[in-house]
Amino acid sequence: MRQSKGSRVITARARSGCRVGDSDRLTDLFRVSCGVYRITSPGRTPHVRRIPSLVCSHGGVSNVLTEFRRALIDCLRRETGFADRSAALVEEYDLGDVAATGQPPSSVAAGLDARSAELLCRVRRFDAGPLGLTLSGPAYRDTPMIYANETLRSLTGYPLDELRGENPRLFQGPETDPDALDTLREAVDVWAEATVELWNYRRDGSRFRNRVSVVPMPDDSGMIANWIGVQAAIDE
Repeated sequence: MRQSKGSRVITARARSGCRVGDSDRLTDLFRVSCGVYRITSPGRTPHVRRIPSLVCSHGGVSNVLTEFRRALIDCLRRETGFADRSAALVEEYDLGDVAATGQPPSSVAAGLDARSAELLCRVRRFDAGPLGLTLSGPAYRDTPMIYANETLRSLTGYPLDELRGENPRLFQGPETDPDALDTLREAVDVWAEATVELWNYRRDGSRFRNRVSVVPMPDDSGMIANWIGVQAAIDE
């Protein structure tokens, strides 16, 4: 049975810095992606549970999310062995059932080439994971979004049909940082990975501080037609 977002648990393990038995640190709060999570230590292992209404943060635990971001990017870029590595990643971070169920909408899957279809499956493997994901391409058509995972849609408030076909600049607004945009544009121009922090905007016009990674996804020939965006709201 698919867990609800409210009940999904990510094991922070010892990397959180919380020591079992330290009553002052048994419960801490931090923001991850589109929600806020509570660290609880009912037993020997600290856990992180989503609490959407809270707005506090715990800086030390962000190291776990940074580590997971790097591991997820490496997993998505694997040339072979994605199924085994993604399963190991889900188990390592105790993500639970984060994969999308059923087949992708026909409006999304129709007309995709083999590489884009493969990348779509990879993104949907982490559909409800801790990080927002977008799949965009082809680059020569201004890199329109093919798909955005459930986490990204929850973060921004956009339904999938309003995101498909739009360039990710849709999330930009009047206070989006020009220096960060320059970094992203340069990365796209030279087919390089980059991570920046900048202001993005939700569908309702509210802004949020976003940590964005753009990741080039080469095909068998080494050409870049697709990009994956990795996104997480951070403290404003």
